[in-house]
Amino acid sequence: VEAMSAFDDALSLLNSLELMNKARPSQFKVMDRRVENGLLLGKILHNIGKVCFRVGSYGKALISFEQSATLQKQTLGDDHPDIATVMHSIGIAQREMGHPMEAMTNFRKSHEIRVRVFGDCHELVAQSLFQIGSIHDIIGSSDEALKAYEETLRVEKNVYGDSHLEV
Repeated sequence: VEAMSAFDDALSLLNSLELMNKARPSQFKVMDRRVENGLLLGKILHNIGKVCFRVGSYGKALISFEQSATLQKQTLGDDHPDIATVMHSIGIAQREMGHPMEAMTNFRKSHEIRVRVFGDCHELVAQSLFQIGSIHDIIGSSDEALKAYEETLRVEKNVYGDSHLEV
């Protein structure tokens, strides 16, 4: 209940900031630039989504994550690590809401961005591979799940070494 109240308050604040920036742009130039380019709002919405997700409000979390993605893409483009992170979050919410195929689409988008940005040997690449494996497991594609999990293990061994707890 508290998280939902905080969610509603944060959305109200965001709407107020947008109205203030439109009404008096010269007085709020710094905030106007941040709001205009979507980075501040995108990050706030992503954080709101994480809070909603933690309390089990997956629908509200998904809405916040999707709004965050839209705002951040306007400034960062489609190939930025922050976009990969928010696409990953969208996938997690979709999976929890019982939409594994939609989740798979977003996990794959996240994975593709991460591979382009970080290369194929990075902990975030392993994270997205693991989530892709989890979706294959959920939908009953055991062979594909196994392949994804084995690739996750390969990446984690390259990142952390054979004796690390993550491996």
